[in-house]
Amino acid sequence: MIDLALNESRKFLHDESQTDWAIPVLFMRTPGGRLFAPNPVIAALRSMAASTAFKPKWQYGFLPLEAVMLTGGQQRSPDWQRIVQQTATRVDLWKQTNDILVNVKSEMTMLAISGDRGTARSTHLRRLVRHTIAQSLNASDQKTVLPIYVDLFDSVKRLGPNADFMTMLVHAMREFWPYKSDNVDKNLVLSMLKDTGTIIRLIIDNLEDLPQQVAAQLIQDIRNLTKDVAGGHQFVIAIGHGGDEYKTLPFTHLLDVQYLSRRRVQRFLRDDICVGDDNDSTGAVINEEAVAIGVRLADALEKTQLFDLAAQPWLLVHMVERAKEEYARLEKHELWPPSRALAAQGRCRRQDPVDTP
Repeated sequence: MIDLALNESRKFLHDESQTDWAIPVLFMRTPGGRLFAPNPVIAALRSMAASTAFKPKWQYGFLPLEAVMLTGGQQRSPDWQRIVQQTATRVDLWKQTNDILVNVKSEMTMLAISGDRGTARSTHLRRLVRHTIAQSLNASDQKTVLPIYVDLFDSVKRLGPNADFMTMLVHAMREFWPYKSDNVDKNLVLSMLKDTGTIIRLIIDNLEDLPQQVAAQLIQDIRNLTKDVAGGHQFVIAIGHGGDEYKTLPFTHLLDVQYLSRRRVQRFLRDDICVGDDNDSTGAVINEEAVAIGVRLADALEKTQLFDLAAQPWLLVHMVERAKEEYARLEKHELWPPSRALAAQGRCRRQDPVDTP
């Protein structure tokens, strides 16, 4: 039937006596329902961008976290925690994380983000996922970087304590992979990790929340996986303090999150507590409530000298939330001095929005 239609069309094209002719068009149904399927990596990035999973959960931006950086073999030293304590130089956690990851190297990169509980490492990692998505979708002249966020604690709850890391990785990819998620299996994941067409940025969280035996097995799985990974792919993993099992991972860099200095707490509360979007180049939106809360809390900390408590990221977030409740109560009864809030607005400037635990 198809050949007959094509032959008839050719005959009419070459027949000078025919003034009316037609070209047959063949419509076929493809198995996937699409004749031209978009790039699945780009489709996955768009699916992640539309998801609420990586949206900021706190409306006051990102805390200006600091860290101590170890490289050159120090990060794999048995005494790395002692080295951290003896290192006075601090770096900006967000800037340093991006500086390490932005230049794709020929070898694999494994960055450890260590710290005490409540130092906002989980939110730092989710922020990194969101930032990576935006960069990959907006920068057409660079290699595409696909972030895959694996929450180990949540994966163990869903898949059971005997699930290996590769199974958890496959399930994390399936959540956002386009079309039939059944197409995502271990073979696909391994093929992507052995190829360098798309850079995979594996972001691994909540390892320290697992029982020691389960954590040790997953660390071994991750270590074995790194042997099959092509150069250029990246691992970013949050770890806690203590535990000899961490030392077996081939870290190339380690950033140990520190408590906030008094100067950084003051700068955040008085200047940077704005409502804004991490990827908004136009700047943060000046919010009267946010600025008024920041100024009031900064004044209270100056009066009580409780900066040692505010240095803990989780506790500073809690203080801001309590100040917000106080602001709402005073605003309701019209007891909050409006001139003070308006005067504070001029102090708010654009900074990287703030991280929350």
